[in-house]
Amino acid sequence: MGSTSAQKVYASVKSYSQRGGLLPKIVLQTLAESRDLDELVTRIKNTEYADGASKITKPEIDTKILNKTIWISTFLAMIFALPALGIFIGIYYFTGNLIVGAVLGFSMHFVTLAFSGRISKWLLKIIS
Repeated sequence: MGSTSAQKVYASVKSYSQRGGLLPKIVLQTLAESRDLDELVTRIKNTEYADGASKITKPEIDTKILNKTIWISTFLAMIFALPALGIFIGIYYFTGNLIVGAVLGFSMHFVTLAFSGRISKWLLKIIS
């Protein structure tokens, strides 16, 4: 790659960046300090990108879907964690062998993770 082609690339990148109107560092810092998505959108509306930000609407979440998602997530967490933890604690309590308990507990955990898709579909059928 010759120096003239490198200069052309540099010039085109520089012109596109200046034409795009990058935000100043202070504005970027205030955007980064937003506590949540609503505050970020409000702060973007105070910049030169207000036209694009005004088209953003807040999505409505159905409470049935949200409730179902929370229950399925909770059940999945219990299915993945409790059997493996029970095996680990049971083996350690009855035999006193920490390594065997840890290996078998982790093994059980990864076996349940291998079937996570099927378990999730099964839970979705039950809760629906």
